[in-house]
Amino acid sequence: MLTWLDALFTFIHLFIIGFNLSGWIWPATRKLHLIGVGITIFCWVILGIRYGWGYCPLPITSGKLKKTRRTKSP
Repeated sequence: MLTWLDALFTFIHLFIIGFNLSGWIWPATRKLHLIGVGITIFCWVILGIRYGWGYCPLPITSGKLKKTRRTKSP
């Protein structure tokens, strides 16, 4: 189960990166792209004040899953 969640978080993170880079190209996705970039900037800057510049919760959560998976392995 944890392996599946780790893969899911990795896929979501890569998708968000790709969408932030290319979402502006298609007129139908520009509003969604603006929201996505706004959330990214919020995480990097506003959450970055507390957790450090460039903070992103997805890799942090994925790292916690990997750590949990390592400790629960038989």
